[in-house]
Order: sequence, then structure tokens, then C-alpha cells
Amino acid sequence: MSRRTIRSGALAALLTMVAVIAWASTAVARPAHDSRAAGGTVTVALGTSSIDHMDPALWYYATTWTIADATCTTLLRYPDASGQAGTKLVPGLAALPTASNGGKSWTFRWRSGATFSNGKPITTADMKYTFERALDPKLAGPAPYFFTDIVGVNAFEKGKTKHVSGIVATSTSLTFKLTGRSGSLPQRVSMKWLCPVPVGTAVKPIEDGSLPSTGPYMIKSYTPARELDLVRNPSYNAKLLGSRGKADEIKMPIGVDPQQALLKVKAGEIDTYIEPLLAGPANQALRDPSLKGRVFSYAEAGIHYIWMNNDVPPFDNVKVRQAVNYAIDRNQIAKIVGGFGVARPTDQILPPTMAGWRDYHAYPLGGNLAKARQLMSQSGVATPVSLRVDCYDGDVKVGEVVQQELAKIGIRITLHIGPSSTLDPVQDKRSNRVPMGMVQGWTQDYPDPEDFFTPLLDPRLADQPGHKARFDDKSAIPMFQRAFSLTGPARFAAYQKLDETIMRRWAPWVPLFNTNDVFVISNKVTGFVFHPIYNRVNLSLLAPKS
Repeated sequence: MSRRTIRSGALAALLTMVAVIAWASTAVARPAHDSRAAGGTVTVALGTSSIDHMDPALWYYATTWTIADATCTTLLRYPDASGQAGTKLVPGLAALPTASNGGKSWTFRWRSGATFSNGKPITTADMKYTFERALDPKLAGPAPYFFTDIVGVNAFEKGKTKHVSGIVATSTSLTFKLTGRSGSLPQRVSMKWLCPVPVGTAVKPIEDGSLPSTGPYMIKSYTPARELDLVRNPSYNAKLLGSRGKADEIKMPIGVDPQQALLKVKAGEIDTYIEPLLAGPANQALRDPSLKGRVFSYAEAGIHYIWMNNDVPPFDNVKVRQAVNYAIDRNQIAKIVGGFGVARPTDQILPPTMAGWRDYHAYPLGGNLAKARQLMSQSGVATPVSLRVDCYDGDVKVGEVVQQELAKIGIRITLHIGPSSTLDPVQDKRSNRVPMGMVQGWTQDYPDPEDFFTPLLDPRLADQPGHKARFDDKSAIPMFQRAFSLTGPARFAAYQKLDETIMRRWAPWVPLFNTNDVFVISNKVTGFVFHPIYNRVNLSLLAPKS
């Protein structure tokens, strides 16, 4: 997972087809074990570009993973709580796992009694099939990137085997065998690409919302670019999976202008906007006394940064990269993007929401031009240097500030402005040697520092699309390996140390700011809880006021 509509690394194009798919309910009575309180209808508006895919193996936007949280149950899930409490995994379709073989094998005991929304039981065979479908190269989804350490994945992806040998399903358990020790597998198997689908589901994109649900809600109808309508899943086993889904129906109109979201909430036309308010309306809402008790501000689990391509002069010189970090006034950039109410300046990789985070002050947030010039002189690079630098069309103001500040140390940049859909495919290929990109945003896929370091900075993955800085100093690999293998507090401490070492010694990025997400609800609803994993409202807890 700009305050990105798109999650980090999103690979999907927006849907263009128009269709309405209505579910034919096979069970009209709510099971006796469903203890959820009755509720009415809430309206949660979406922006035009909020939905990337509706196929679980492909969706990757923060908004679609939020919808997934309401419509599916994975092996494990996150509790309905904000803050650190909401980042601790709890049982889902399986109990919390046990590790063996030194952390190279994880076994999940199956919890029987859960069913798809069509009434059919969810089995371990369905779950194994879900993994293999998500990992199948015919779907070209993002999941394979996160599971390369499961035994047999490589052979499966190359078509040498029909199944992933390292995923073993019995009638009562699911076991994952890994090529090495991992402390993050429970978090990874909880990602929303792994919302269960029945055995035999076609290995092709199914975008119409017709796949059966496994969460407290199911899709009643879906018209791309117009509306999504969720209703309670009558087959949901609330006794087993948790009493979730307070409203009877969630209407989700698509295409509401984010600039108008606050006005529409205040007018009672919608109950909330699924994405955080834009900076202007957010600051307005925070100052509006009439909204007391209805405005919520939370630190986002993400980072906005500038990457410097370590392959390309002058950024192949560490002194230059350090000089750029000293030259940038992060406080000024925070003001440009909306002020300290919505942006917190930072000089490090991990967000303050991460367990073990510590502010180590590598670079002055207000910049230090004298130090920057000194480092440029020490670098031996002849100035001025002229570069064409990528800048997303939503970040032009930030780009202009950076342009002015880098000119002071002899780096003259011309902004190459475009949408992410145009710039990302070029940046993703290492051979294109794009020198710098601003601003890149990344929000966590799961609450573990590995999700920031492995895809974005691991030297062994410098050829991969998301690794745009191309940091590949092999001397850093042992630190990555050690942090990856640890568990508990030692793991977080190791990644925090890795954060500081990378930024002080190699400086492949210019971290800029962490976002504060601001939301507002109408006076007709209650139950707002910020989801600390997906950085959105928890849809399952919203309900009309009685």
C-alpha cells in the first residue's frame, strides 16, 4: 500500500467492463449460531480508482483489501481493533500455527465448521488450491513474490509440477515446508490474495464479484465504476469466526470525488469515505467544531520517500546520496503536502507504527545545506549534473521543492511528470536505468518490517520491479538474512538496526514523511474503527445509530 489509493507495488489495471452481478441466495435464514446484532444500512463511498480487481488472487489496493476483510476469512486474521492490538493475529479458518524444524515448517490445525456463502464447507483442500491458484503464473498476480521460500514453489511456477510440494493438506491440518527459517509466515499467509476459493475455480481473472464469500459479508451486486453492494453472509459462522458484520447492508457508491467527500458526509449523503480525506478537507475537518466526536486521525503504517538508483551516476556514489539526504528540507515538504496534521517528517525507512521503532535521527529534518555541499565536494563528482527525474503527477509540488533544493548542491533535475500507470512499468525494469523517482509511497502488506526491507531493499532482489533503488551491496546481505530468521522482539530490534545502518552507511533513499490518515463519519452511524493493517475504516464494525 500519495496517500495511495493503490497499495504498494499494485500490478493491476482498473476494470473497464460494466456488469451487474446479483447473488442468488441459497440460504435465506441466518444460522442459529450467528449471534451478530441486527442492523440497517450504511453508505461508504469510494473514489473512481478505488478498486483494482475483484479477484482475490489479483487485488492489491488498500481499498480492495479492506473490502476483502469484510468478505473473506483467511487462515488467520487480524482482530477488530485499532493500534497494536489490531496487529496481533488471531485464529481464522485455522488455529494459530506451531513451528517445527527450526522454523522451517509451520502447521495450521484446521477449525471445522466454516462454510462458503453458498453453504459448502471450506476444507484444507480448498485452501491448498487457493494458494496454488494465487501462485499460478497464468494469473500473473503478486502473491508469488511473497512465497518463494515455500518448498516446491519454483518448480510449480515453471510448470514442472502440478502442485506445490511444500504445502501439505490433510483433513485436519495444513503444513508449509520452507527452504529456510522464517518468522513471518503467519503474517504472509494472512494476506488477502489468499481469501479461500473452492477447488476447481478457474485459473483466470474472475472480476464480476461472483466468487463465494467466506467473511461476514458477501457481494449482492457489483457494477464496476458505479456501485458495490455488500450484504450479510447468511452462511457465516459467527460463533467460530467471530461476531463481525454489524450492519445488514453496506452500499458503496463508486466515483465520489474525494474533494467532495467531506461535504457529502456533512450533508448526510454518505456515511463515510473509505479512503482518508485529502489534505485540504482533512485539515478543515480537524478544525471543525461541529464534527466533534466524528473526526478520526491515525498514523498510517507506511512511508513516502524518494529513491535514488544506485546503478546510475551520480547516485552510484554514496557521498552524493548522503548529500541529497542532507539537502532536503523534510519539514518544508510536510508543509507542502498539507501540514503536520497529515504528514510527519521522517528520515528513516520504518514507520513509527512498527513494533520496535526508534527515532535515531540520521539526518536533520530541516536539512543542512552546508553539510550537503561538503559531501558533494568529497564525492569527487563534477557539478553541475543534469538529470531527468520521474515524478508522479500527484506529487509535482514536492518535486518542485526537491528540484530547487538539489540545484543548490549542483544537481539540476528536470521533472518527468506522469501517472504511476505510465512511470512504474519503465522504472520496474532495471535495464532502463531511471535515475530517481519521487515520490514513492509504500504501505505495509502485513505488520512486519520484512515487508519494507525484503521487496524494496534486499540486495539479493535488486533486479525485482519494486526494488527501484537497485541497492545491491553484498556486504549487507548477512544483516538481511539474520533479521529475516529471527522472531519476537529480537526480530524487530534487528530490523531497526538494519534501518539505521542502511540510512547512515548507504542512504539509498530519502525518506520524506509518514502520513496521518483523517476520516470523518456522518451523525447517522457509529462503530468507526481504524484498521491498522489496511489503513482504512473497518467495514465490519460500522452500523447505523439505533
